[in-house]
Amino acid sequence: LESIYKYPYNNLKFIKAYSILQGYFLNDEKYEFRIRLIKNNNKFEKAFLTIKSKDCLLSREEHEFTLNINEAFDYLKNKCTDYVFKTRSIYDYNGKLIEFNHFLLNDKRHCIIEVEFDSEEEANQFDYKTILGNVIEVTNNPDYYNRNMTIKLSSEVFERLKKKMLN
Repeated sequence: LESIYKYPYNNLKFIKAYSILQGYFLNDEKYEFRIRLIKNNNKFEKAFLTIKSKDCLLSREEHEFTLNINEAFDYLKNKCTDYVFKTRSIYDYNGKLIEFNHFLLNDKRHCIIEVEFDSEEEANQFDYKTILGNVIEVTNNPDYYNRNMTIKLSSEVFERLKKKMLN
């Protein structure tokens, strides 16, 4: 997904948007491991290794480490089996960042909205329906975790994708 989506919410201020290629590996029962490449203005500018707990809770443990971009591509090609492609649009609402993550999965567009909070109490007080309209709360539904919205790629397809994404 290369296009940038902007929503016409009057109460949200658009900040930025970028593309993400994310791959998953070492799937164990407690943690998910992923490599993430961030593409902005047709250029990869950041790469991360993220370890995230699989708890189906409002707050989850997460650790992120910066990677070299070539190293990240090597991990994506040689270690990952499932991938997510998404475009993230970030908005500001009274100092709180709201992320719209757009996926193309099985020829259908999906949008998952994420808001990070300093505490569970703050999250429970957030009036998302007033701010965002008719949305469905999926925080505790693992079907909507990025890990469960992945696609599989052969190494040949991955190489073509990598070449396209690097140009």
